[in-house]
Amino acid sequence: MGLKTFACALALTLSYTATAFGAEPQTALQTLSSDTVAAASNEAIPMTGTKIVTDDFSFVVPERWTGKCVVLPTEQGLEVYDQDDYEDDGSGFMFSISIYEDDSYSSLEHYAVLGFCGSDTFILDTSEADKSKSMKKGLKELQETFVAFAGSEA
Repeated sequence: MGLKTFACALALTLSYTATAFGAEPQTALQTLSSDTVAAASNEAIPMTGTKIVTDDFSFVVPERWTGKCVVLPTEQGLEVYDQDDYEDDGSGFMFSISIYEDDSYSSLEHYAVLGFCGSDTFILDTSEADKSKSMKKGLKELQETFVAFAGSEA
């Protein structure tokens, strides 16, 4: 009976070890705190991390976007553009994430509610975005990893 118990314990240990080894790879955080945003003086910030963290929310950057996009801070959140298009002529809008305290977002053409935190509603706006299959897949990945934070008020 001792051998069976040992074998079961070993199998359980190996399954936990395999889970740990198969866990999500280490994430390269890119922090866009209010201090970082203020220092950028409303200039485009290259999206270099695999996870964006602001004072109000975070999301995992789809792998195909890392190093290929720029972030523009706004009063309500941020806008993301294709880096090449943005640097060429200011175009290339991909999406924005904005925080609303009311339901005025409902007038947007294409939006998704990412989450709620207190009285805030976090909105993904893709009204002017490319509607390609690749873009839709990336946006779905973003939506699945979005997290809103509470208590960012001073």
